[in-house]
Amino acid sequence: MRAWFGRAVGGWFFVAAGCAETVGGVADAASGDASSPADAPLDPASFLQRERAAACAQVLRCPGAVTLGAMAFASAVDCVAHLRRYAAQRDRQRLEAVGAGRMRFAEAAARRCLEAVGQQCRSSYGPVEACLGVLTGAIAAGGMCELPEECADGLFCDHGDPNDPACPGRCAARNVPPGAAPLTSPYACRADPGAAAWFVSPRCYSLRAAPPAGPGEPCDWVDVVDGRVRVASCEAGLACTNHRLGTAGRCMRPLLGGAPCAPGDVCAVGFVCQRAAPEGWRCEPRGVAHEPGGPCTPGLPPGGAPPTCDPLRHLTCGDDGRCARVGDGSDGARCVPGVNVEGLCGEGLYCDRDGEAPTCRRLRDAGAACRSDSACLSVSCRGGACAARLCD
Repeated sequence: MRAWFGRAVGGWFFVAAGCAETVGGVADAASGDASSPADAPLDPASFLQRERAAACAQVLRCPGAVTLGAMAFASAVDCVAHLRRYAAQRDRQRLEAVGAGRMRFAEAAARRCLEAVGQQCRSSYGPVEACLGVLTGAIAAGGMCELPEECADGLFCDHGDPNDPACPGRCAARNVPPGAAPLTSPYACRADPGAAAWFVSPRCYSLRAAPPAGPGEPCDWVDVVDGRVRVASCEAGLACTNHRLGTAGRCMRPLLGGAPCAPGDVCAVGFVCQRAAPEGWRCEPRGVAHEPGGPCTPGLPPGGAPPTCDPLRHLTCGDDGRCARVGDGSDGARCVPGVNVEGLCGEGLYCDRDGEAPTCRRLRDAGAACRSDSACLSVSCRGGACAARLCD
């Protein structure tokens, strides 16, 4: 199982959060589909599409947006394309589970989710409460399962020993209380009634929403006691400064470009607080080159501190301090070296890092040799060969 630093262990949540205008319009603009108004029928596939578009709109428009905010996307189109590639295999598995009746999709909950995310700037880590009932498990206790989310509320897919997992697993009760460390799966974390289960390695947490915080007030994980957490976002127009996942910051109004700042302060969209000698710290342009020839600092990882190169445009920094394209994401093309970011290759491809140079390759069919799950169409490499399905 892939190790995530922080994750929700039940329900559905957005991968990014921030400010957006009407979600339906944003989704149409980002996807290029002008025929899908906000009140159009919503099925699981269209929800996933609009979810990505909403998340990208938020990141691009909202100062201090979490998770994807560290990436300086050139446009909503770039962001949506990246998320579509990144989530392609997981989306396919979940849509298949819904079609087979192993998961349920609630259209009314999906609409509430999109509406809630479209009306807020989130400056905290944790699940969006309005989105927790969109995709839910349908398999009862003791039933066979593959995906963690296929089990009914209060259950998780128990594959047993993580060093020798059983496939398929069995749906079992989440039995690891807040503050304790799960021995087999982070999805075994149990939340208090009315709260959401969350896992931050190595412990389980129970997250409950707190009222929005005002200027200067603590935000994000404002209160942590024995694995029980109160999570507060900032009021509209404010952002949470100087915080990391699992810690508290303070709500502040984002600073304009060129304004003096202190390390950790939140600047307006497109700017970042950095040292500008000899003037000290101030809000400077983010400094990400999206085209070949743009300036960069040799030795920094792509997508790192400015000035740097946009890895999603397949750019890396040369010794001459200029960005150069190393591939185009197609089969056989180079991946950006030194970047641990999924989605750098086109759809149906993965970045093969086993050879002399990282190279985009086609996802492998059942029976093909593999070293990692990411190489397989099924996302399951077992015994050195790609399985036909996740649990085959």
